[in-house]
Amino acid sequence: MPHAMEELREVLNTEIELGELLLQVLRQQQQSLVNINAGLFARSLEKEQNLLELLQPLERERIRLTAETFVPDEIGAPAGTT
Repeated sequence: MPHAMEELREVLNTEIELGELLLQVLRQQQQSLVNINAGLFARSLEKEQNLLELLQPLERERIRLTAETFVPDEIGAPAGTT
């Protein structure tokens, strides 16, 4: 169980880092719309797509690890506590 917790922590940290990058890209998109800068908007869309593609498998892994770590067992106790 400690190994799964460590894996989950690493996945979450990576998701947070990518999420912060995604937020920057979305702000860039917003600014490009305000400034009517189609080139910047197009480049930011590509960055957004790349980040989302990186986030998708991480999210699946986070869900798997969370279920493995925290889903109650047959007597209702959190996984790994009985």
